[in-house]
Amino acid sequence: MIPQLVYNESGLISEIKVFNDGFVRVRSVLGTDLDIADVARVSFGKKAQTWTEKEEKLVNYLWQHGHTSPFRHSFISLNVKVPIFIARQWEKYKVGSPIDTPENEISGRYVEWTESFWHPLSLRKQSAQNKQGSEGYLSDESEEAMLLEVYRSSYLRSYAEYELLLKHGVAKEQARALLPQGLYTEMIWTPSLQALIHFLQQRLDTHAQLEIQIYARCVLTLVYQYYPHALTAVFGESLKDLIITSNEKPRTREIQGQIEAMETKIAYNSLKRSENLRVNLEQDLKDLKNTYRYMVANHE
Repeated sequence: MIPQLVYNESGLISEIKVFNDGFVRVRSVLGTDLDIADVARVSFGKKAQTWTEKEEKLVNYLWQHGHTSPFRHSFISLNVKVPIFIARQWEKYKVGSPIDTPENEISGRYVEWTESFWHPLSLRKQSAQNKQGSEGYLSDESEEAMLLEVYRSSYLRSYAEYELLLKHGVAKEQARALLPQGLYTEMIWTPSLQALIHFLQQRLDTHAQLEIQIYARCVLTLVYQYYPHALTAVFGESLKDLIITSNEKPRTREIQGQIEAMETKIAYNSLKRSENLRVNLEQDLKDLKNTYRYMVANHE
């Protein structure tokens, strides 16, 4: 699923829905671009009332010359629903100490996990050059469809067995060990602005896993509303290609909908056993997925 923007009554983006069941939401914000400049000026006992070109130059200077402590006086708290395998990458980002970047996550010891799993749209190939990375996509559509079904059936089986253990009185803290990393977890993440920028610099990079790159774009899009000048000082002109806008939604969502509809047609046709129609539908599906992949790769 292409990220979908949700606006509040003030016209700000309050939530971005991502993938099949994930989201990033703004909980609270402490500080502004002006606060960064004022924190830096406290050494001189000065404070600005409004944002001017002087503040712009100061914030740019601070970041470019590594004077980052003023960026640690601003915080943003986010509520994130994310697959466990992405959450484990996410939680690595601490600046200074864990106190600077608190993160609290839902616990399977206290609650029963809901049946909410991440489902990939397409499968990438293992990179031959990069041990931890991927490159390109599986070229055989029928093989890919079979392997995507492995995800679905594995999720269904593991959750059914998890429920069976709970039904027989097994403790939640033990039963949860059956559940896969594709399970969605939920956490509250409250980094300082500097810690958040560090996360973005690492996870917006093209060497990062694609799924967390997309989450990072969601975080950037939300935070930019509150710290546009600070983030411009860090990312410069590249911001325009990274921020998710409402303009990119209709076409990519349309492609996503067409893919889902085509997959339904193919599944229905398999019952009818019409080989010619199946071949035609699968070629149409392949063309749609190639279009989708291109649009995601190029942030269109």
